[in-house]
Amino acid sequence: MVKKGSTMKIMALLVLLLLPGFIFAQDDWHTANQATVGWDAVTTLENGDPVPPNDTVTYKVYLRDYNTGDETLLTTDGNGISETQYTITFDNEGLYIAGVSAVRLPEGETDPLESTICWSDMPDCVDSGGGTFGIKFFHVVSTPHGLRIIN
Repeated sequence: MVKKGSTMKIMALLVLLLLPGFIFAQDDWHTANQATVGWDAVTTLENGDPVPPNDTVTYKVYLRDYNTGDETLLTTDGNGISETQYTITFDNEGLYIAGVSAVRLPEGETDPLESTICWSDMPDCVDSGGGTFGIKFFHVVSTPHGLRIIN
């Protein structure tokens, strides 16, 4: 028979042991000062119909700060880019999640329609063989100087 106080201690210990796994739930953290992300071209509408041939589909790339949740649009050139990959260069240290949305401009229309953002920490959004991921960047420490022999 386990005492009530012992049960609470065991549960608290389990929470402490499991919590780091939930905090860093990405399958893989890539360390880089520059990373290229890619995605599959969008060929269907949300209802499953094919994108009409004269419509334009472009993409917007986002970065979300893992710690603060702040989102930054990286592709600031109008309605997005036509390529299905984008190179992100990091200036600020931190942990980041990459995201992409598709933007559809129906033929003859001037108002684009944007999909929801697909983030790299969402299992339904990433390549089935790759798993969820994040990107972390930290500056390298300076090179030591003044190397000498000490007697």
